[in-house]
Amino acid sequence: MVTPAVRVAICVMLVLMLVQTLCGAFLAATGFLAPLARRASLTLAAMLGFAALTAQQGWTVEVFIGGYVALYGCEALSYLVLMIRTIRRHEQGSSPAGSPIGV
Repeated sequence: MVTPAVRVAICVMLVLMLVQTLCGAFLAATGFLAPLARRASLTLAAMLGFAALTAQQGWTVEVFIGGYVALYGCEALSYLVLMIRTIRRHEQGSSPAGSPIGV
């Protein structure tokens, strides 16, 4: 049986996936692949560490799912922040040297 907490976590995860996918597609299309790769690599490392900690501590599946959603949420929000910064820089007409914007 799926607990109400897990149902909420699944719904939150779906929203976070939408944010991450939208922002990731925008950033990839504007040439920001390296920052996306760094964020994805850091998230993978954090999730592997959290999975190992969960197994070592014997935490429940509900705790694992909640932690997984929290870590995924941090990644999705970092994508959103990067996208907003990219849009603002573009609107101001300035982009750092080597920035893919305007290519």
